[in-house]
Amino acid sequence: MRLPSIKTLRQFAKPAAPVGEREALEREMSKPPFEFCMDRWPDDGAYAWPGNYAAYHTQCAWMAWQARASLSAGDAVDAQRYRWLADCNNYEAGLALIIDPKLTEQALGAAIDAAILVRGEADLLTRYRVWPDGTVQEGAESPYAWMSDDFEYVDATDEEQAALSAAMRKDQP
Repeated sequence: MRLPSIKTLRQFAKPAAPVGEREALEREMSKPPFEFCMDRWPDDGAYAWPGNYAAYHTQCAWMAWQARASLSAGDAVDAQRYRWLADCNNYEAGLALIIDPKLTEQALGAAIDAAILVRGEADLLTRYRVWPDGTVQEGAESPYAWMSDDFEYVDATDEEQAALSAAMRKDQP
């Protein structure tokens, strides 16, 4: 029996195109051992829950999936805010914001975002998965099926910065 070449295997190992959150949920929850029913109520107004999943457990899974996605998106923003506060060049401005008793957590976040924009430091960060071998993948995609699960998440402006950040973390004691 002749084995396929590495080149042939790599052609089949390319990641799938990015999908939306609903498509990702449906793809994941349709597989064993879950095999959830993905039927939805029609949007024609004839049913009480238009667009919701007909199976209650599937609807609950969808709501949990959305909550996870929104938390993951907020992590990158929080990380950027923390880096701005931790930067010694922003010490006085950051301290003035933190000690203001009138600022709620949401208002503090908005004030930090405004300060970042004023100073021109706003980078749109993306969450990436980085494996020990240096493979990088955007975090919004499903993890590569052929890779191990020992990746780490890195917030960066691009894949190159993500790989560099992960490599620097490895070098730190």
